[in-house]
Amino acid sequence: MIIKKIAMRNFVSHKNTEIEIPRGINAIVGKNGSGKTSIIDALLVALFGDSSRGGIDNLIRFGENSAEVEVVFGHEGSEYQVVWRRKKGRNTEMYLRKDGKLIVRGATGVPNEIQNILGVDKDSAINSILIKQGEISRLLNEKPAKRKEIMGKLLNLHKLEKCYKKMNDIIKHFDDKKEEIEKELERIKGRYEEKKKQKKDVEAKLEEEKKKLEEIKKQLEDLEKKVEKARKEKEEWDNKKREYEELQRNITEIEREIKYIKEEIDRISDELKKAEKAKEEMEKLTKEIEKLPIIEEYKKNLQKMRDYCNEKEEIQKTLDEIEEYLKKVEKHQKNVADYVVELKQELDYKPPQELKDIFVNAERKISSIENTIKDLKKKEKKCNELEMEIKKHIDPPTTENKKSELNRLNEELKGLKNKRDELMKEIAKAGEHIKFNESRKKAIEKSNCPVCESPITDEMRINLRNKIDEENQILNVLIAKLDLEIKRIEEKILSTRERIDTIQQLPTEQYEALKNEIEEKRSELTKTFYEINKILEVLEKIRKDNVGNLENLEEKIKDVKEKLRELAEKLEYKIKDEKDAEEKIRQLQEKKGEMKKLKEIAEKVNDLKKELEEKKERFEDMKKRREEIKGNLDNLGYDEEKHRKAEEEFNKKSEEKTRKEEEKRNVEENINGYERDVQRISSEIEEIEKEKKKKENAVNNYAAFLTFLDEIKKGFSKDGIQKVLREKAYTYISKYATNYIQYFNMDISEVTIKDIKKNNKEEMVIEVLREGQNIPLESLSGGELIALAIAIRLAIARVLAGNLSTVIMDEPTIYLDEDRRREFVNILQEFFRESKTLPQMIIITHHREIEDVADTIYRVEKKGEISRVSVGK
Repeated sequence: MIIKKIAMRNFVSHKNTEIEIPRGINAIVGKNGSGKTSIIDALLVALFGDSSRGGIDNLIRFGENSAEVEVVFGHEGSEYQVVWRRKKGRNTEMYLRKDGKLIVRGATGVPNEIQNILGVDKDSAINSILIKQGEISRLLNEKPAKRKEIMGKLLNLHKLEKCYKKMNDIIKHFDDKKEEIEKELERIKGRYEEKKKQKKDVEAKLEEEKKKLEEIKKQLEDLEKKVEKARKEKEEWDNKKREYEELQRNITEIEREIKYIKEEIDRISDELKKAEKAKEEMEKLTKEIEKLPIIEEYKKNLQKMRDYCNEKEEIQKTLDEIEEYLKKVEKHQKNVADYVVELKQELDYKPPQELKDIFVNAERKISSIENTIKDLKKKEKKCNELEMEIKKHIDPPTTENKKSELNRLNEELKGLKNKRDELMKEIAKAGEHIKFNESRKKAIEKSNCPVCESPITDEMRINLRNKIDEENQILNVLIAKLDLEIKRIEEKILSTRERIDTIQQLPTEQYEALKNEIEEKRSELTKTFYEINKILEVLEKIRKDNVGNLENLEEKIKDVKEKLRELAEKLEYKIKDEKDAEEKIRQLQEKKGEMKKLKEIAEKVNDLKKELEEKKERFEDMKKRREEIKGNLDNLGYDEEKHRKAEEEFNKKSEEKTRKEEEKRNVEENINGYERDVQRISSEIEEIEKEKKKKENAVNNYAAFLTFLDEIKKGFSKDGIQKVLREKAYTYISKYATNYIQYFNMDISEVTIKDIKKNNKEEMVIEVLREGQNIPLESLSGGELIALAIAIRLAIARVLAGNLSTVIMDEPTIYLDEDRRREFVNILQEFFRESKTLPQMIIITHHREIEDVADTIYRVEKKGEISRVSVGK
């Protein structure tokens, strides 16, 4: 893979940076914190979605909402373009194009596709192209055991060690499962033996019940014969009892009939005496009853007299009421005159014709006038008060004028709020900048650069601190000015809101409604005034009619008095009043009714005599029939005690038979139950046998699987596949390192990397062969050690990637002393210039010695908070 271009927009400190990267040695140089490492971060995040800066949103430049990275690289004759985009709080967007054609998109799909293109996973790809800070010096300076750990991580062998440890948890999980099944199997075996014993016990009980059933059947046959004999004897006595009871019922009915006939004879004799007496009393009442029509006519005339007097009194009362109402209405007409207005149209009102309804209607209208006038005065007072209150704030005091004023004030309030929000945003932005400056101040207080770990001088620290303090002071002054302006606007907003609240609460709608109500009330009073005039006309007409009626009644009363005098002469006694007449009529009507009853009784004399003779003959016949039935009872010979004993014997034998039959049914049910139990237990035993066999197979399968898992675990161990891969890798690393070291024109014939055991621990050693002899690393010169470290690291990269085209070194000289840095530069100048060994090398550094050997130099400088890149040769 050859990197061709890296472009960054709002990425970390880069606002808009684009770098074309050619083949050869490319040096990216600049001071600590200038933005050099951000270029490598952009490359890794675009290719693999990998970031060393925590959250993805931290990659977006301060003050911006989104960032974008574009990387173009070549591989196996094709050109690939990767685009990475991120908006704050949103998902990452990624696109991958091959030779200009989109082939995949998505934050997961693009990194996976790049790994497929390169033929390695993410960690191997990064380790093959990126030599991180301090890796070269660590390969030289670390102890053998630590070197082995570093080598394992570079080759990704530490992942196999994790798998080895994870296998313990997997094996334990399945071993626990196996133990659970074994315990369950033991429980199943216990159940199996228990069910076999249970089946044997039930079969023994079944046989015992079958024998018991045969014995009961024999006992039942004997009982059936005895029951049949007792039943026949009982039926004979039952028949005699039925006949005996029938005769007894006949005697009882005859006794009841004799008693009834005797009572009837006594009753008819009494009625006959009463009928003869009633005939005598009828003759006395006839003369007295003949005066009843005269008294009834007298009563009718008394009623006429009473009705005429009442009518006279009612007419007089009506005339008095009319006079009183006429005076009352005239008084209220004067009170309402001040409020009467001209009618807009002719009044269509017809008063009631009934006097009672007229009075009610007039009373209601008078009451309505009083209430309306009282309410009208209150409303006029309230209306004047509202008009004065509203005119203090707006004039004219109308709802339309109120809405217009509120619209104007709301527009003014909206403008003030918008201005305040803009000022608050400026304060927030300045505050965020002050926080950012404070974090920068804390970072420069450290003795080393937080990015590259190189020392920071006191002079640099003071300059940076003063510059930050000066900038913060300017920002604080700006914030203070903005706060004063916001306070002034807030006071104006408060004043405007109070004005709006005051205007909103003005009762213009209430004022207008009151004015309308007052006009309506005046119209209502006018209408009532004219309606009362109509009522007065009707009352006057009624008064004239009643005066004429009163004169006619006087003549009628005179005629009735003359008629009452004539009727009193016919009766030969005086009737006091209407109540006395009613009492006499009631007494005569009672006597008239009594005479009617007496007549009905007297007419029954002959019939009663005939009925009395018939009853006496029937009484004698019943007495003879009773004596005949008593004779038949004596001849029957029924004995109640013998009947009871026969019944008891039959019931006793029947109960014995029933108990025995119940016993037989119980035994049969027991047999059926035991047979079902045997069948059920047999089925359960079969199911348990199946379950037992299934669990035994499961135990055997788990045992075989655990053996298989143990073999897999051994394969992941240090002595397993790790050792095989490490030895294989060491062989190729040794081969490629030897090729590189010989390319550097060193007099070293062979480099060998291998593991040895020392103090029961494995260590990785680096052996160097010179003129056929192994020589210790300590005897190598500084340049030889640097060359050896570079050769080994390049060999590792080649093992991981296969074909090595690009290598990126991040601060490779940071932990090297001055002599070794010089040797490193010499190797670069001698062997890596003009793509002799590697087609492309990118070096991130703040040491200027690297510039002397670079084919292309990218200078990174920070102006303000923005990193800028310039290209030189």
